[in-house]
Amino acid sequence: KLLLFLSLFFIQGLLHADKEVLVKELFELPCDAEILTPVNLFELQNIVTQASTSHKKIALIGANKSMGGQTQSYDDDSWRVNLDKINKLKSLNVQDKLVTVEAGMTWEQLQSIITPHGLAIKSMQSFKDFSIGGSLSVNVHGQDLKEGQLINSVHSFTLLMTDGSLKTVTRAKD
Repeated sequence: KLLLFLSLFFIQGLLHADKEVLVKELFELPCDAEILTPVNLFELQNIVTQASTSHKKIALIGANKSMGGQTQSYDDDSWRVNLDKINKLKSLNVQDKLVTVEAGMTWEQLQSIITPHGLAIKSMQSFKDFSIGGSLSVNVHGQDLKEGQLINSVHSFTLLMTDGSLKTVTRAKD
């Protein structure tokens, strides 16, 4: 669950005329890793369990915008797991300003869901096209001068373990 205490600011226009060439070079995988695209949590759990039992490396892809190499796998026998279909709203509590989303949801998708309810994101990564799970996985700061860092607005998250089990991580107990 993310608390919706987040502020929205965008830095646009960093890529100009050669955007397609630059993006292709930044995100092109330098190996022949197989790309898998699960459509729900059950399929993702199966992929992770299979990878664990077969000692296969996996790299998760949210919006495929991580340029630091955190989500890259350079092993031809690895799997890249694309989470862009795991992007659903699980719950929205307007009164308490709590939302639960799947990891592949982008900030833009979340904002379009909460805006009709008079809510806005107070602190997030600077571009709207990053995935929420990706922002958390690379420990993005997403700092807002008034509201603080992105992680301060995270109430809890669910961690998928290598055996396929799920662990809820909260500030209070973890």
